[in-house]
Parts: sequence; structure tokens; C-alpha cells
Amino acid sequence: MNKWIRPNFTPCLPLGDNQSRITECCRHRQLSRTAAGEGMVLLKNDHCLLPFKKGTKLAVFGKSQIDYVKGGGGSGDVTVSYVRNIYQGLKTKSEYLEVFDPLSLYYQEYVESQYENGEIPGLLNEAAVPSHLLSKAREFTDTAVIVIGRYSGENWDRKNDGTDDYFDLSKTESDMVKAVTDHFPRVAVLLNVGAMINTAWFADNDKISSALIVWQGGQEGGLAAADILTGEVNPSGKLADTCAKSFDDYPSSAGFHESEAYVKYTEDIFVGYRYFETIPGKKDCVVYPFGYGLSYTSFVFSHASACSDGKNIFVTVTITNTSSQAGKEVAQVYYCP
Repeated sequence: MNKWIRPNFTPCLPLGDNQSRITECCRHRQLSRTAAGEGMVLLKNDHCLLPFKKGTKLAVFGKSQIDYVKGGGGSGDVTVSYVRNIYQGLKTKSEYLEVFDPLSLYYQEYVESQYENGEIPGLLNEAAVPSHLLSKAREFTDTAVIVIGRYSGENWDRKNDGTDDYFDLSKTESDMVKAVTDHFPRVAVLLNVGAMINTAWFADNDKISSALIVWQGGQEGGLAAADILTGEVNPSGKLADTCAKSFDDYPSSAGFHESEAYVKYTEDIFVGYRYFETIPGKKDCVVYPFGYGLSYTSFVFSHASACSDGKNIFVTVTITNTSSQAGKEVAQVYYCP
């Protein structure tokens, strides 16, 4: 039994033959950073705000730039020796970007005080934006970044019952968004989330130019986000979910919280894009569809063809990068038997 004792396989313990921490070695940390960057999804990029140009000054709003959620909770958690948050990631790009530190340090002090009071990381309420910092930040720059975070774990299902704003923005978050968009002409949003939340508030807002889902990117997630914001990494992720206009637009919402003892799968096979693509009128509820994701690069698909030999289906397509910047594109093939 000794070889199956859990502590023997706890991350960060010396497990290699040479007593190396093989689960958190340099190579694995780099792989984590690469995977996080490749999975991030660019939802919006009007006026090509992203990537930020060299020399850009940023004012970063939101407690989640510090209270960063690296991954799931409970059995979905992983022990690591450190976590790079969004603020730390941006500070590593000091030769490229300049961050308005007084604002970020305000959030850092707030988060640290909440931790000292016993609050759980990832579950902190948003902090109100002090008017004097808002004014000084605007004097510093015309470009702002809003970071919105959500914790994901057991017993933290999305709700929309008036008491839980986990799908929609809380009032404090909404007030922060309004204050930022009223003062800054160039605004980008980062979503540090592990599941769907409301995206309609920025999709239809002309005052918000760009939005990037940075997901919950592990211990190097803050660095991976900074890599994309500066253009060192070109976003190529695609949505594996559907972003709908409201919580009620999802078919599971009607009965999901009927009981804590059971769930009725009344939607049957019509889950995700199957529901929105099949049920009449539901396509109009979609903000960003399954498979959606932008890039800093433009691509053209041509010469698409498909054939079958009776057992196998062969699909070919030519994908051409039509810009001067290197990038990756995902060829998505859908089959209806």
C-alpha cells in the first residue's frame, strides 16, 4: 500500500531519481505557461486595441488582478509553490508596458487584508474604486484593463436568483465597469473564469474595445495573459462552450436548482451548441458561438472538399495566413450523420 499513499504523489515533493521536483520543474512550468496561452480565447478586438503597442501605459482595475484563480477548487485543486497573478505578469513586461502601480497596489492591499480576515481566495467581493485613484489613473493613461474573476468548484454552480450574481456582474462590478468606461476611451476586459458568465455586457458595449478569456491558467497564468496582451503570443483558442445572452437562455437553467439532491436532464441530447443550433429561435440568444475565437492574424480558407470511400471520410482545406504576423488557426469540421 505504501506506493499508493497520496503524499508520495503530492505535487512539488522531490519525486525524481535525482530528488528533482518533476511536477514543477522549469520545463513543466514553461509547458503550463504555453498551454495557458494557447487556450485563451480572444472574443473581441475592435480597433485592434490588442496587442497593446510598445510603450502603452495601463491602469488595471479589479481585485482579480491580484486575487487570481489559477484553477478549480476542492478535488480540482493542485498544490504549487507559487502563482503568478495578472498584475505580476504585466510587471514582467516593464520594458514593453507601464502599469499604474498605485491602483494595483490598492487592490493588493485589499486582497491581503481580506485574506487576513479569513476570506477564501477567489471568493472575495469586488472592491469599490476610490475616486481619487480613478482620477489619477486617468491622468496617467487613456487605456484601462478590467479584470473580472470567478471561482469554480463543487457547490459553486451558476445561479440567477437575485441573491447570487455569479453569472451576471455584481453591482460593485457593474459600478466599476461604468466608472472605467466613463473615464477611459480605450478599455480591454480580461475574464479569469473557469465556466461561462455573462458576456453580453461587453459584446454590445462600444466603450469596450477588447475582451479576452484568460480562463484559469495555472501557476503561470498571469504570465501567459501578459504574453498575449503584448503580442508575444498570438491567441488561437476557440470556445468549447456557447456564450448566451442570459442565464435563462441555457436549457438547463429552468430546473437545475430544483433540488440539491438530483438534477433532471430535461434537455436530453440538446446540450450546448446542439440546443442553440436546433431549437427554433434559440440561435438568436447566442452572443459568442461554440468554436468562436479571434486572432491577431487573418486567415483565408479555400479549396475545401470532402469525400468518402464508404468507411472513412476525408476532408481537406487550404488555410492561408494573409497577414505579416505569424499565427495559428483551428480547422473546425462538423459532421451530421
